[in-house]
Amino acid sequence: QALAQAQGRILTKEDLIDRLYPAPGGPGARIIDVFLCKLRRKLARAEGHSARIETVWGAGYRLVEAATLAEPLSA
Repeated sequence: QALAQAQGRILTKEDLIDRLYPAPGGPGARIIDVFLCKLRRKLARAEGHSARIETVWGAGYRLVEAATLAEPLSA
């Protein structure tokens, strides 16, 4: 939901953890990698779904439409 609401914008792992686990002492940032791996698999299987989760190295993740994957990054 966070990626969909911020479509096209980069969200850091910390942004995503804060949305999932607002209380202190939640899981580490690696849990986001696991969640996104599973979500990417589900999106790949979804018929007619054109959005993709893109990894922006050193910054975070963003949800983009397949047609915009080749465009340069904009923060």
